[in-house]
Amino acid sequence: MNGRLKSASKCMQARFFPTATLFCLLLCAGCADIKGPEWLTGEPEDEVLAAPRAVGTPSRAGLRSWPNLSEVPAQRPDFTDMDMVEQDRIIMNSNRLKADVIRQRMLHEQDKPSIKE
Repeated sequence: MNGRLKSASKCMQARFFPTATLFCLLLCAGCADIKGPEWLTGEPEDEVLAAPRAVGTPSRAGLRSWPNLSEVPAQRPDFTDMDMVEQDRIIMNSNRLKADVIRQRMLHEQDKPSIKE
């Protein structure tokens, strides 16, 4: 029985120490005061953090302010004249009809038996 007790004790030690070591490492990794290597943490070096930062602010001169919603019209303006839209529609319709005629001719020519001499 004494042999079993020693092996159980060794088994507990083999499980406890690596687990405790891993726990301590994880605990230290979460601390803000401990700096790990930059390639591991991705945190910049102290010199970079201590360097002064000058961030420019955009000037408001020359920029239009956003419009007041009460001044915005409810319907957006038409950018194209309705006459131009109608003219384009007529041209597209005639092009479509021409394409249909050409397609019908091609289909009709394919249906004709070829004369072989």
